[in-house]
This record gives sequence, C-alpha cells and structure tokens, in this order.
Amino acid sequence: MTGLSDEELMIRIQGEEPRLLAILFERHHRRIFNYFLRMTGKHDAAEDLASEVFIRVLKYRQSYRQDARFTTWLYQVARNLFLDHVERQRPEDSLDDISTPLRAEQTQPDAALQALQESHLIKEALARLPDRKREVLVLSRYQDMKYDDIATVMGCSPAAVKILVHRSLKELKEIYQEISNGGKA
Repeated sequence: MTGLSDEELMIRIQGEEPRLLAILFERHHRRIFNYFLRMTGKHDAAEDLASEVFIRVLKYRQSYRQDARFTTWLYQVARNLFLDHVERQRPEDSLDDISTPLRAEQTQPDAALQALQESHLIKEALARLPDRKREVLVLSRYQDMKYDDIATVMGCSPAAVKILVHRSLKELKEIYQEISNGGKA
C-alpha cells in the first residue's frame, strides 16, 4: 500500500478504506505541523491543528476531486482550519509575543549565537506580518510549494501570489531591520 501515490490513497480512502489515512498521516504530518508552527508560533497549537487536519481529511474526504493534487487539497484543508483557529483566538494570544529577540549586549562574538539571534529576529518579523503575507511566505519558502499550488490553496492567481510574495518579502525585510535596530526605523 505504501507504494501508492497520495492521490491513489485518497481515492481509496474516499472508497471506504479510511485505514489508509494512516499512510497519508505518516507522509504529511510533519510538514503540516511545521506549517502550523510557523503560522501560530506555538508548538501545542501546531500539534493540535495538524492532528485536526487529518480528522477533517477523513470527514471531508468526499470533497476531494480525483483530478486534483492531494497536497494542494490538503493545504486548503489546513488553511481553512487555520482561519477557523484565528477567529477563535482571543486578542491576548497574539503572535506579536511569540519570541523575544536577544539584546545586543547579551551576544558574544560566537557564530552559533549570532545565527540563533538572527533566527529569533526572523521569527519575530514573520510573526508581525499580517496573516495572508505570513502564510504566502510559509507556503513558498518553508513548505516549498509552487506558486500555482499556492494560488489554488489561497484562491487567487499565480500572478497574484508572485506579487504577494514580493510585497511580503519586502515588508519582512523592513520589519527585520526595524527589530534588529532595536525598534528604530
């Protein structure tokens, strides 16, 4: 069974072989978890949401079109779940405080520490982006999705995705520079 493509497995799951979902879970759980981790900044929330995606895959299996790529459909399910999650969140669960950058006076001239600091700054800058801009960067840069697939997931054209990626990267760079300068523009 593990030699079957994702699409073939999904067709069989639609045909009342739900036990095959375990194979899809093994193949895609980590990537879906990473998507949610980058979108929420919270490990527990990411784990819960990733598990919920596969429950929804089973629940809504009949909505999968056999001519579609499974991963594109899977990310549409994940995106819808994330949007539901955001609506349920209270304002104090904001992404603005998911990481605290290291201060310049705390750093040492150690390359590993410098890389860790930059990683924290990038995470913080990413968390400050609006959801749509953060999502397009997570899908394109961290999930390695093609613009055509992102367009399908986000319900827009590939050209719109390309423009959104460009604008999102520009805004991310501006936020990163502001944070790395201690909040001074």
